[in-house]
Amino acid sequence: MTDKVEQKLKPWQHVVAAGVGGAICAFAVCPLDVVKTRIQSQTHFVTAGHNQLTPHFTGVIDAFIKITRHEGIFNLWRGLTVSVLLTAPGTAIYFACYEALKKKLHVLDHWNFSVSGVLARSVTVILTSPLELVKTNVQSHNRHTGLVHIIKNASREKNYKTLWVGIMPTLLRDVPFSALYWPLYEFLKSIFTNRLRLKPDTLVHFSSGALAGSFAAAVTTPVDVIKTRVQMGVDLDSRKTHNVFKTAMTIFREEGLSGFAKGLVPRVVRVTPMCAIMISTYEFLKSLMLRSAL
Repeated sequence: MTDKVEQKLKPWQHVVAAGVGGAICAFAVCPLDVVKTRIQSQTHFVTAGHNQLTPHFTGVIDAFIKITRHEGIFNLWRGLTVSVLLTAPGTAIYFACYEALKKKLHVLDHWNFSVSGVLARSVTVILTSPLELVKTNVQSHNRHTGLVHIIKNASREKNYKTLWVGIMPTLLRDVPFSALYWPLYEFLKSIFTNRLRLKPDTLVHFSSGALAGSFAAAVTTPVDVIKTRVQMGVDLDSRKTHNVFKTAMTIFREEGLSGFAKGLVPRVVRVTPMCAIMISTYEFLKSLMLRSAL
């Protein structure tokens, strides 16, 4: 779809296409999201009869098996409601902002994609951070961590900053992700369509999104671990929060550099299809709405 053709689409059509794509993604990758969060949030413990540190989950497959066996298969979709509430409007805001900024900042040439992605993602993170906090806590199996509970505690303590706990590591994760993802996605798409002479269809969007998403996800995994630990460490019934730097130093001191790679596989496995499904669904729905308007 060319830029001139895309200009015929209205802002609300971008919002609808992105929102629907986000909801589909939230459902499809929720089990991987739960596994990733559980692996990243677990700390070491002393096993019975052994004076040594052992992780609760030894890997992705082990986590899938243990969660299904001890909690039931439906717990792999734990936090689905809040995930949809986060992902659908979040992607709608993100993609709508990205499309609008891309048009406004076209003078930046090749930097356009990175700058537009960074700005759009920053706005989205700021607006959706409270829901991200709830999702992380629900999926990690904490109790009494609903959005209403968190808001009530924040109001009682007059500490509304609690609602945005983890926003700094989230920005440190998502801003570089967007800076890497969008230019790489656009580059891969141009390779497929211009050099390989492929039709810019759903398969091209899917493949470009998957490759760009997997690379960006792998690079930003260490910050994702820090974000999860910061949001897990918040005391929802008090003013206590966890500092990003202190959390990073604690991970390094207790688990070494390997601690920052926790959840790498489930994160990449989760983000890869998520980016692929999201961008291909988004582009497909845009083309449908465009054809119906002609």
